[in-house]
Amino acid sequence: MQLTTKGSNFRGGKCSDSQWQKINEELVSLLEKFQKEFKREISQNKLDNIQLKILRSLNKHWAGLTLFASDCRIPMDNNRAERLLRGAVNLRKNSNGSGAAWSGQLAAKVLTLFHTWLINGLNPEALMEAFLDDNSMNCPAPDLKQYLPGECPQLEKKEFALPASYKRPA
Repeated sequence: MQLTTKGSNFRGGKCSDSQWQKINEELVSLLEKFQKEFKREISQNKLDNIQLKILRSLNKHWAGLTLFASDCRIPMDNNRAERLLRGAVNLRKNSNGSGAAWSGQLAAKVLTLFHTWLINGLNPEALMEAFLDDNSMNCPAPDLKQYLPGECPQLEKKEFALPASYKRPA
């Protein structure tokens, strides 16, 4: 597979930046050298079976592994996705794990609620605090509808808004 930055139809953000273009061209050059080298290693067939298996897998997945070099919108790593999952891992650890059906259901509901707030630009911490304050003395199950973005116009208040600098999940 030949990597190229020429003819890209991505013009926004860093894609049109000349500094980004220069660095990306250097990266593409290094990736092409690396690809030639591991293909040469495969063709010589002097490697151990495990090493050959790894290089063949690298060759098979090369297009996906290097996609970031041809599209500036694709990050080189998946750190953001892993950070988004971190909350789920912490919740699982703090709520009896997933060993009991009720705890898995609770985790799913809480995460759905938190991500709904995040996607809509609302601060989950502030909203959960408001929910607990408003419903701490309610014995029957409290109604969450008033805390959902489409149901309550008061959620648009600045007190529940995320800072403008916060990068919301997809």
